[in-house]
Amino acid sequence: MGREEVKEIIDATKSRYSVVVEELIPDLMTLGEVQKVFQNLLREKVAIKDRVTILETLADNAVNTKDIELLTEYVRMALSKGICAELVDDSNYINVATLSGEVERLIASNLQKSSNGTYPAVDPESTNKIFNSIKDISENVDFYNNRPVILVSPKIRAPFKKLVEMVFPNVAVLSLNEIPNEIQIKAHAVVNI
Repeated sequence: MGREEVKEIIDATKSRYSVVVEELIPDLMTLGEVQKVFQNLLREKVAIKDRVTILETLADNAVNTKDIELLTEYVRMALSKGICAELVDDSNYINVATLSGEVERLIASNLQKSSNGTYPAVDPESTNKIFNSIKDISENVDFYNNRPVILVSPKIRAPFKKLVEMVFPNVAVLSLNEIPNEIQIKAHAVVNI
């Protein structure tokens, strides 16, 4: 998604919701920064059709932070119903795998910030063990729509997704903040080292 497409989205939204657009651009965020948030959402297959919610969430939170990754996480929380819609079964349950305490601590204690976001700098041996555990879980747990879901703490959601997305592009990585209260969670497995 290029700047031209983002400008078209902003202009189309401005015709009906001018206040939120004028509040956000250019005083709080540039068009390029909004573009990065849209790109982050699309990279994880999050629908961006609810533009008003996205822009309002950015306007509300860009006052306090300029961190694109954190702003994306705020938007994801605001779009939680849509994010979970394709992962929830007919009984309103979402089947998930969780991370062991050891894996959570390993990821959280090895975060490195760069201009492209936060990445976990985990040693290759541990990374391979995590990948093998995810592979086993993906093959042995019955996830809705055959899309594995891993539930992690909010602090490491984005970095953990970056760690696994190249090997497991179909795995959804959610934080508890992204699952609406009315959805029941069933944990079926634990990602271990």
